[in-house]
Amino acid sequence: MWGKDRNELEELVVGTEGTPAGFDGELKDLTSGKYYYRAYATNEGGTSYGKLKEFTITGTSSDPGTDPNADPDTVPDNGHGAVRVILNGRTLQFDVPPIIENDRTLVPLRVIFEALGAGVEWDGATQTVRAERDGTIIKLVIGGKAYVNDQPVELDVPAKIVNDRTLVPLRFVSEALGCRVEWFGDSMTVSITS
Repeated sequence: MWGKDRNELEELVVGTEGTPAGFDGELKDLTSGKYYYRAYATNEGGTSYGKLKEFTITGTSSDPGTDPNADPDTVPDNGHGAVRVILNGRTLQFDVPPIIENDRTLVPLRVIFEALGAGVEWDGATQTVRAERDGTIIKLVIGGKAYVNDQPVELDVPAKIVNDRTLVPLRFVSEALGCRVEWFGDSMTVSITS
């Protein structure tokens, strides 16, 4: 169930009686604003409901819901639809959408590092992210420098905090961990192969 009014949610059925179905659906043409959703399942034992969750869509420059004071160089979808990130054929899901800033895609750190099999630590005192996989150590300072195995790396766009989530440069993180990264601008898709 989903919708803009938490008290009047529409149903989106993904399975039928006797035919279980996973949910990998897509809602298109949503406008800016806050949305609510709740998963539920019905079987012979009754109906079970999940918690009511919410998400917010921020507008593009052509969307009347856009914040007129927003930084025009930081857009969640670059005006062509949401940025998709695919790792080894699987679409990654983020609680805060990826953004494009100065032609660089930034994504929530925990999702990408964990999807790539890296352990993640956050040091709030120094505003530093540390991730490690197979002997490679990446350190990112919010708004500052990046390091791979203690060697400084120059970034066009540093890690930053957006909506209480730390976003990191996707290509840098992926390539530092030995992955191949491809950008498909026509579909706003990043493909990562590990």
